[in-house]
Amino acid sequence: MWGLGDGDDDSSYRTPTVVPSGGEPHVSEKEMDLLTKIAEEYFATKRIEEALRIAAGLIVIAPFSHRGYKLRGSLLARLGRNLEARDLYRRAVERNPLDVECVMELGRQQAIMGDSTQGLLDLRRSALLAEAQKNHDLFARATAHLSAFEAKAAIERDPVRYLASLRARR
Repeated sequence: MWGLGDGDDDSSYRTPTVVPSGGEPHVSEKEMDLLTKIAEEYFATKRIEEALRIAAGLIVIAPFSHRGYKLRGSLLARLGRNLEARDLYRRAVERNPLDVECVMELGRQQAIMGDSTQGLLDLRRSALLAEAQKNHDLFARATAHLSAFEAKAAIERDPVRYLASLRARR
């Protein structure tokens, strides 16, 4: 097992431990939370490459977890690297199809990249997941994204009909 200590206090993070367990590296949820916070802080302070390295490291040490893929996808999306972000979100969803944020971001990235049909399906799925999980904040975010992309898709299909539907609602 690969770890950063077992205690609950911050000092436990300063004492890395490595214990092989079947040749598979392992990182706890607490350690993932810490590494994610560090990567986000690096990104916020314009230490982009370091943030991306941490996210890549999470993927290496926990390849079966969705969290490294989600983190790296989020960082790349904020850099405008949407194709890479979409692929990482897809991998995150493959590992955890019930993570509402991953499904929602996959849908957003797909819609941004021009696959509006699949993007809308994933945004709808994320809204349904959030509703089922009674997560009102994520439900509101998912439905807001869904509404925006549905409007965009409707405009692309038939702009005259879309404008007429807006006038009819008034």
